[in-house]
Amino acid sequence: MVYRILKIKDPVLSTLAIINNDLNTITFDEWNVLKVLCQILKIFYDVTNEISSENYISISKVTIFSRAMVNYVSGFTNNSIMPTEICSVAKILKDKLHSRSDQLENNEVVMQSILLDPRFKKQGFPNDQKYQSAYQSLSRKVQIVSIGQDAQEPEATLGIGPLSGPETIWKDFDTRVIAVSGGSNVTVAGILELDRYIAEPLLKRTEDPLVWWNERKLIYPKLYQLVCRRLCVVATSVPCERIFSKTDMVLTEKRSRLTTDKVEKLLFLNHNLD
Repeated sequence: MVYRILKIKDPVLSTLAIINNDLNTITFDEWNVLKVLCQILKIFYDVTNEISSENYISISKVTIFSRAMVNYVSGFTNNSIMPTEICSVAKILKDKLHSRSDQLENNEVVMQSILLDPRFKKQGFPNDQKYQSAYQSLSRKVQIVSIGQDAQEPEATLGIGPLSGPETIWKDFDTRVIAVSGGSNVTVAGILELDRYIAEPLLKRTEDPLVWWNERKLIYPKLYQLVCRRLCVVATSVPCERIFSKTDMVLTEKRSRLTTDKVEKLLFLNHNLD
């Protein structure tokens, strides 16, 4: 609304001058305040567009957006060249953003989602303390994740003398590989898997983390189990609401006898085949 007022400023002032209206017009200083206010609100407009886009937006992005808004708004607080009204608005916005972002940065699911997002990892945290807290939390989780091979019992070897054949040839090599990978120790294997993942280079911000994980689900099987529970959490309900709104185009008066199961399938196809 503020942007719209600034955009039609000249036509409005010209019209008021022509009709000689006795309305209280906005002063020059007030126009400057509106102009700077529009600059402050620009960051909220950009974040809204980003988070409401058609693309997949994971909850791992939320804290990054929050910090970006806090840092941007902070530049308008206690600024001597800014009008006092702007400083007051900026301070209120900053305090409100802090109160909301602090809750997110203390949420275990959000913190683990950031760490499991190959675009962010350690760089997604405001400081090393937050990162270490998330690392320890995820480390405890990955240690208790079990996959098919973890539950298998090693077969007992009959006492029929020394082994011969390929088993003997590869015995020393396999022993060293098991030691490096953690072997049958589920706890050690989980920690080693997490450390290998952290050591990988960051994924580009514009690439899809779900595609990255799908290509590496066999390399990091334990972490992949956690990724399926964390990166599925979306940052906003906007995509879901858009799908719900399409129901009116599917369930019309002439198709009022469609079953709920059929409507669900039609909406699924409509969304995924666009």
